Amino acid sequence: MEESGFSFTPKHLLGIYSLVRKDIEKELSATPHAIKVIFIGDISETSSGKLEDDVTEAKWFSPDEIYAMDNMTLRDLDIKQMVKDYFAGKKFSLESIVHTVATK
Repeated sequence: MEESGFSFTPKHLLGIYSLVRKDIEKELSATPHAIKVIFIGDISETSSGKLEDDVTEAKWFSPDEIYAMDNMTLRDLDIKQMVKDYFAGKKFSLESIVHTVATK
């Protein structure tokens, strides 16, 4: 919802992706390392139109448009692998994720 304005219901896990950003490590005191849990699911037919303050716009792109993008266009190039995995039919059960609630 925060980045697109659409409600999302997860149906499957696409994968867990690790991205080490060596391209910007010199600008920071440490090497950024993101772990991304990516879901496949259903979105609402309409957007709320409300985006978070740090999001300027949301757009849809075809796979070919994404594959043609470089690091000046895409913030993270690993999105290309995610799109390839999606169209290759990769998906895992949501039961792959263990959810535990700790209480006092």
